Amino acid sequence: MRTVGIIGGGIIGATAAFYLTKQPDLQVTLFDSGRGQATKAASGIISPWLSKRRNKRWYSLAQSGAEFYEQLVHDADLDKSVYEQTGTIVTRKDAQAVDELYDLAKSRAKTTSAIGEVRKVSAAEITDLMPIVSCDESGIYVSGGAKINGEGLVEKLLFHAKNNGLKLVNEQVSLVNENTVRTKSDQFVFSNLVLSPGAFLKQLLEPLNYHVDIRPQKGQLVDMRISNQVTDEMPVMMPESENDIIPFKDGIVTIGATHENDEGFDLTPTNTEINNLLNSGTKFVTELKSAERLGVRIGTRGYTSDFAPFFGELTANMYVAGGLGSSGLTTGPIIGKLISDWISSQTPPADLDLLTKPVSNYIYSK
Repeated sequence: MRTVGIIGGGIIGATAAFYLTKQPDLQVTLFDSGRGQATKAASGIISPWLSKRRNKRWYSLAQSGAEFYEQLVHDADLDKSVYEQTGTIVTRKDAQAVDELYDLAKSRAKTTSAIGEVRKVSAAEITDLMPIVSCDESGIYVSGGAKINGEGLVEKLLFHAKNNGLKLVNEQVSLVNENTVRTKSDQFVFSNLVLSPGAFLKQLLEPLNYHVDIRPQKGQLVDMRISNQVTDEMPVMMPESENDIIPFKDGIVTIGATHENDEGFDLTPTNTEINNLLNSGTKFVTELKSAERLGVRIGTRGYTSDFAPFFGELTANMYVAGGLGSSGLTTGPIIGKLISDWISSQTPPADLDLLTKPVSNYIYSK
């Protein structure tokens, strides 16, 4: 029987574990310390079609990731507490910018049905869709947009994986070589390794003398509860130059997230950043001023110098993935699935070059 070790239980590792444990000829072990995991601190938006990023590989990967959610929702039996397709609104202050965004969305709708309905919305129509919002901006609405609870998604995937025989080790680990993982008290040798520890990939590969183009980025978001508001079915709002507004059920509204590049792996709440989030949110949802603060969530993203995710083979036995940045909940699951298929079939994805640069662009021997 082949054995697979996965280091990192975030969105990539959890998805890979979920699908690998469905293979009866594989024995899968996942190692995760839980320290600073970006996914567990994330409430995300699945809506890549309105992004103006020029990186074609990123968009191909993100579009594939958005399309993949239909399969993942079915396979993992995800309910609305984890994933809910309620649409996305992206606003612009300038009418010409709205027209340009609409043209971009319509052109991308030609290559994917996942985007759903695309239409322009006035400020009044935005308020009709989101009664908690008051704004003077217009924008674009796409019905295919979705919101996702990152922590709930990982928990659901690992629940199924453990039922299928996954061995979960909640410890920080180190690498001995491309096959061997060391914990405080033991060593494990695997046929294949999957390295997906997010921002910690650089430290993980240091003992094997690799240089890794990964840096940490701190992300904070704040959860608020508005009284006497039904927020369950509301779309997500992505205002221009402001933080995202993500309504969940029971009046819960999440504002975020920050992108702090100079804080390293610090997980301490920052009053200045939290106040900035709330000030951003209250520009559109005035009731946030008197809302109950439920808590602050903090995680550490990994990002690369070109802000692009990557994945692939580092050696014949070892697969790596990282650099998801703020698009992790969109790109992470499809990367986990592709790595799972690669290990199961021992054949790389046919369209790999369209989705990622070679791993050697980001990781190389010193």
